[in-house]
Amino acid sequence: MSLLAYAVAERDAGLIDGVGLDERPLVGIEHDGLALVVSQHEYPLPEPTAKLLWRYEEVVERLMGSQPILPARFGSMLADEDEAVTALRTRQDELRRGLARVRGAVELGVRGDWTQPPAEQRGGTGTEYLLGQLDVRRRAQRCADSLDPLLALARDSRVKVLPRPSVPFIAAYLVDRDQIEEFSDLASQLGAEWGDGELVVTGPWPPYSFVEPPFDRAPQEDGS
Repeated sequence: MSLLAYAVAERDAGLIDGVGLDERPLVGIEHDGLALVVSQHEYPLPEPTAKLLWRYEEVVERLMGSQPILPARFGSMLADEDEAVTALRTRQDELRRGLARVRGAVELGVRGDWTQPPAEQRGGTGTEYLLGQLDVRRRAQRCADSLDPLLALARDSRVKVLPRPSVPFIAAYLVDRDQIEEFSDLASQLGAEWGDGELVVTGPWPPYSFVEPPFDRAPQEDGS
C-alpha cells in the first residue's frame, strides 16, 4: 500500500475528514504544525481518466474550502507515513511560507481565444515564414498586455504567451477571495474591449500555479 497525496495543510486549520479516490478515508499525517492529507491505495493508480482527475480535483477543492492548502499534483505518491513525515520535516520552512502566501486567496484562470486564428503560413520563403510567426507572437503579446489592469487585483500572476498557435495566452492570478467578483467583472470589461478575440475566466481553483509541487515522487511498482 502507498499514500496518495492531495495537499499540505495546517494541522489545526479545520478538520480533515471525508473520503478521497475510491472512497478511501482522508488522513492527515502531521509534523510540527503541518499536515499532509493522504489516502491509502494500492500502487500503481489506474490510468488518469477525465472522471478520475475531476474526482481528485473535487477532493482538493473541498479541502481548499476549509483552510489554506498547497495542492499536490495528481498521482503524487509516498511509500509510507515515515516518508510523508520526512517530506514535511525537510521542507517545513518552504511549506509554511507557501501556506502564508496563499492564505485567503484562490487561483483564477484567464484564457484568450482568437476570434480569427492566424492563418498558417504555407509556401513562400523562409524569411516570410519567420516574419509571419513573429507577427503572430507580437499580436499574442499585445493581447496578453491588455490584461495589465488585472494585476492591481491580484497578489501574483503567471502568464504564458502563445502556448499553442490557437491560444494567444493563458494566465493565472492569485486573487483574494473577497475580490473574485471585482476581478471577474474587470476581466469581462477587458474582454469586451479586446478586438482580437474573447477572454474566458475560470475558477476559483486551488492555487496550483503559485506553489512548488509539494510532492511529485511516485514509488516504483514494487512499492519502493
